[in-house]
Amino acid sequence: MQTDLTSSLTSRQTEYANELNEVGTLIDTTFASCARKELVSAHDAFTYFTERANLVAIPISGVDPENEPSAKELEATAKIAQDRNVATVFFEEVLPKAFADTVAKTIGASVDSINAVETISQSDLDAGVTYSSIMKSNITKVATALGCK
Repeated sequence: MQTDLTSSLTSRQTEYANELNEVGTLIDTTFASCARKELVSAHDAFTYFTERANLVAIPISGVDPENEPSAKELEATAKIAQDRNVATVFFEEVLPKAFADTVAKTIGASVDSINAVETISQSDLDAGVTYSSIMKSNITKVATALGCK
């Protein structure tokens, strides 16, 4: 019985490692050729993603989503985004999008949501939502916004 459990765990571990490698490869290939390289988001929750994709993270409120950016910080973010021709400002699905709306309106960009995975619920899991499926959705949205080929 222990051998069956060990075999099952080893098999699942291999499957999951393959899923993660698939996501990593998708990031590498998807973001190899993009018109823009800037990801403006509500806060800096996507560090690994932006580093892996060779993107520039431009967080509206730094690392902590609980800190509201000042008017000066919003203005500075909007200036950077405008200078870099950002077409889409992202917000996390579980956070208010007001700051993303403010920056987007200032520069004439659109707003879209991405998922930081941290709030996945049991009902999501029951419906088959996984880290990989969330990241693939994020990759599609960001790639579209950045004009990736």
